[in-house]
Amino acid sequence: MYPTIHGSYIATQYAYSSFGCVDSASRIILIKDEYNLYVPSAFTPGGNDNINNTFRPIGYQLNNYS
Repeated sequence: MYPTIHGSYIATQYAYSSFGCVDSASRIILIKDEYNLYVPSAFTPGGNDNINNTFRPIGYQLNNYS
């Protein structure tokens, strides 16, 4: 089990046979940041509720949009 924090982790598998043979294999597992993106299908400019007044995507770690 690996944490959900992004980064690189080494996974190693060890294999043992009934004849006494031993082997291992290692790989780097990359956990990437999670990116969720929501693009609304409509917007309501000029509404009195101040909700969806502009058309823009909304997402986790979305810092810039043009």
